[in-house]
Amino acid sequence: MRVITGAAKGHILKVPKILDLRPTQDAVRKAIFDILAKMVEGRKSADLYAGSGALGIEALSQGARSCFFVESHRDACKIIAENLKHTKLVGKGKVICRSVDQFLTELPDKDLGLVFLDPPYTLGKIGPVFYKLVPHLKKGALVVYEHAKTTDAPKVGGLKIVDRRIYGGTKVTFMTKE
Repeated sequence: MRVITGAAKGHILKVPKILDLRPTQDAVRKAIFDILAKMVEGRKSADLYAGSGALGIEALSQGARSCFFVESHRDACKIIAENLKHTKLVGKGKVICRSVDQFLTELPDKDLGLVFLDPPYTLGKIGPVFYKLVPHLKKGALVVYEHAKTTDAPKVGGLKIVDRRIYGGTKVTFMTKE
């Protein structure tokens, strides 16, 4: 797996060997960032259920101002830190080794402009995460939710679905905060 575009283009990313970890395929990541295009630049971002950190690192490589990498698995947190160092983006990323639920409960910031949600497909109900996330988003924020193509994004007040794409068994839903 490698960074597809931007300042860190071509850097190879390590992927943790963890059961249920399903890294976003390069082709899907490229499609996501082709859709986002220049909307990434300057945004404060978060990569929730970060795994290897590939989505957040891609955002930083394309000019996102900063990124929180939230992952509950300790080995994955170490790999994300290594990937940030390897791509020379360590000063812009902060690895948070705790659950997404705990992170959103403790996060004082209310100005996230770009959020990637790529939970394990077996996680179950994701609605509560979205409800906790919405207050931390600034108006016009983008949320990119990657999930199984057989599921739908939850309907959450304050978030409007603006696009959906299917890539094999993966569905990517793009939302914006109204």
